[in-house]
Amino acid sequence: MDQSLFGFAGLWERWTDKASGEVIRSCTIITTGPNEVCAPIHDRIPVIIDPTDNGKWLGEEPVDPIRLLDMLRPFPAEKMTCFAVDPRVGNVKYDDAALIQTVGGLA
Repeated sequence: MDQSLFGFAGLWERWTDKASGEVIRSCTIITTGPNEVCAPIHDRIPVIIDPTDNGKWLGEEPVDPIRLLDMLRPFPAEKMTCFAVDPRVGNVKYDDAALIQTVGGLA
């Protein structure tokens, strides 16, 4: 099973607030509908960029704008595995190694 890192589709911007002169940096993660693996968990998921498309998404390789839009779809379910994790993972007051351990078999 491939457990390599993956990237989400996101956008960032840096702009200057005209009133205060403060430089504002903001970002967002783009979401889409869930695939078959994630549908039982939530009604939307982050867009996961296929590793072969990372250079295109990041602007390092030329790409047709329509192809960029094609990347904004659910990641193929057959390329994903779901693990049960401790419910504490959703609470920012917890920060320990146990959060990344599975609490059961594959979900």
